[in-house]
Amino acid sequence: MGILRNIFKTFLVGKRASVLFFFVIVATSSQASRLNKLKERYPNCEIQLESVFPSKKDLGLIKKKFPTKNISSFYSYYSKKCADKESHLFILSDTIRTQKQFVLFDVENHKINQVEVLKFLEPAEYKLRKSWLKMLSSLQLVEDRFSRDVDGISGATLSGVSTKFLAWQALHLHRIILSNGKK
Repeated sequence: MGILRNIFKTFLVGKRASVLFFFVIVATSSQASRLNKLKERYPNCEIQLESVFPSKKDLGLIKKKFPTKNISSFYSYYSKKCADKESHLFILSDTIRTQKQFVLFDVENHKINQVEVLKFLEPAEYKLRKSWLKMLSSLQLVEDRFSRDVDGISGATLSGVSTKFLAWQALHLHRIILSNGKK
């Protein structure tokens, strides 16, 4: 409690730079923790933290397609190199009803390879089954739509909508990264 009080006092006094520095340190340590966990998950692969800033045009497209979603102008992702295969790992989050879910997408050559819900804060009965998540494998974007229909799921409709949004976002970000000349 004392730490929070000191931060609050610092902010009130006008030393916003030190508060900002604190939040940057917390965010950086969180990214480092994720990076270490991904390196443990993929021990024979090289994992590197990267970032992408979608253009105003790309942000406009996302906001037009998903007007009720919170859209960021900055995204972190991870480049994964295993032997001679390269892919991008995205850990994306979205609020389902009142709580968030965090989903890992492994995207290679414009296709989703793997989807895994890392953290789900809504009640367990709203969590998607692994069999439903497998339907997202090999999904692609054709123009700005999925390459095939993805069925909804009864009893977890909002979770399905949220996960489809995150899948679309991962594929779109992957497209932006490749169009910027990165592998």
